[in-house]
Amino acid sequence: MGNVLWFCADLLFLLSLSQALETGQVKVVAPSSSMLAIKGSSIVLPCHLEPETSAAGMEVRWFKGSFTDFLYLHKNGKETVGSVYKGRVSLVHPDLEKGNVSLLLKDITASDEGIYTCHVSPGQYFDERSLNMLVRERVFECSHPVRLYLSVIVIPPVLALFCFLAALLYAQKKNQDAQRKLKEYDRVEKELHSLQKVHGNQTDLLDAVRQIPNSAWNRICESKADVTLDPETAQATLSVSEDGKTVTLGEKQAVSVGDNRFEQIPCVLGRNVFTSGRHYWEVEVGEKTQWSVGVAKGSAKRSGKVIIHSERGFWALKQTDEKFCAATNSDTLLPLSLKPRKLGVYLDYEGGQVSFYNVEARVHIYTFSDSFTEGLHPFFGTEKQCRKPLTISPVDREAVSDQPWAQIKAQTETLYKKSPADTSQTHQEKDKKKEKEGKSSEAPPDTPVQTADYKNPTFSYKNECPSEGTAAPPALEDHPEASSPAGPGGTGTAEEKDTEQRSRGSACEETALLVKRGSEGPAGGETGELGTTPTGKDKSKGGKFSLFSKKS
Repeated sequence: MGNVLWFCADLLFLLSLSQALETGQVKVVAPSSSMLAIKGSSIVLPCHLEPETSAAGMEVRWFKGSFTDFLYLHKNGKETVGSVYKGRVSLVHPDLEKGNVSLLLKDITASDEGIYTCHVSPGQYFDERSLNMLVRERVFECSHPVRLYLSVIVIPPVLALFCFLAALLYAQKKNQDAQRKLKEYDRVEKELHSLQKVHGNQTDLLDAVRQIPNSAWNRICESKADVTLDPETAQATLSVSEDGKTVTLGEKQAVSVGDNRFEQIPCVLGRNVFTSGRHYWEVEVGEKTQWSVGVAKGSAKRSGKVIIHSERGFWALKQTDEKFCAATNSDTLLPLSLKPRKLGVYLDYEGGQVSFYNVEARVHIYTFSDSFTEGLHPFFGTEKQCRKPLTISPVDREAVSDQPWAQIKAQTETLYKKSPADTSQTHQEKDKKKEKEGKSSEAPPDTPVQTADYKNPTFSYKNECPSEGTAAPPALEDHPEASSPAGPGGTGTAEEKDTEQRSRGSACEETALLVKRGSEGPAGGETGELGTTPTGKDKSKGGKFSLFSKKS
């Protein structure tokens, strides 16, 4: 009779539990956040029933991944552990009657990381929850307390001392480097200051020599050409004036398409075609910040992307903002001090040269040297950011006063710290020395000085150094003051003339100022022309001025 009553009580309990689960009153609860486990340690994956209900008669299954691949299974009062997890998993049994179905996992390995699911089923109904477990390596493990104590107490001060000494040595080295650099800076500054003094004197002398004399300038102007622009070659954004003298950048226009017209870059050619002779014209660039002016061969590329430089058939000077250069293959930079407001272009077809001049300053800027085999056109270009006009201006032959040759000589004497009195005294000492040695004090033969090449194909002169006891050299053309110690009037005492003659001889003996193109100059004793070599066979790319001294 007693067994029957006990069986009835269990049956009523199971029926009430089943009804509670089916009505949704009992459910599985687990944390939603991930669980962090340390490799080699143990962890409890928490899970329980709500409301608190005994899970002793239920099926409790923990699995990872597949439902059948379980870690732990409690069913019909029996426990079953997966083969991989034997000896490592179990439920918290004392709390099973209270609805605690948490899983204890021991000796965690890296492969244990993943999602674990707790499945609870009293019969036909079931509920389950999942937990994510992360596994991390053990950061620190203390095997001996004394070692840990020593590590904490001793190592940090030692490291701090080491860092302090390293910082001290680094600061000392930086200080030594700074002192060395400061000394080097002082030395370089002194040398630079000394060089600036010498360079300033040489620059003044070079500017004096670079200026084109009136006689040469007038001969350049004699080759003036009446240049006009050809609208049929102008790019679509360029507008050419009715008289053909001005080109301006504007809006794109509807123009006829042809092989003669520049397609992309805003450029235009002149109507003139030069196949021989010498020709000169001037272009007003004013304050325009972006332009290119020169000559171009008739077959030069005009369609598509055009590169302006001499190897492509364009011999021109270019300015782009603050960059002033000759259009060579790698663009030869020019001093901004030579940048013109009015640019002179001189073409010597047979001589194979295109020279450029700053008209207002009457100075040479640059010369291209090449061989011309086809017709050449005047060339004009601008950039899309600059809308100021380019204008072909009439050639003005009005001359300015030449740089006095006496002033050039005075600058030479200042540069080398020589004076006429010192020079005269030097000659007297040399004469006395020769007399003592029994040698004749007669003057040596005249020593020719190499000719200055001003890159102008119409002016030439030849200067020879007078020796002691010889007559003064003839006056230079257009420079009478150079032949007279008293200036243009030609007056002066015999003593003044003798002093001046000795001064000239010493200046020639101590220094020969050579202005030449590239590394070549006219042959000794020959007359050099401005813009050409004595033989007319120099085909080097471009030309430059250089100034140096030479001992006789």
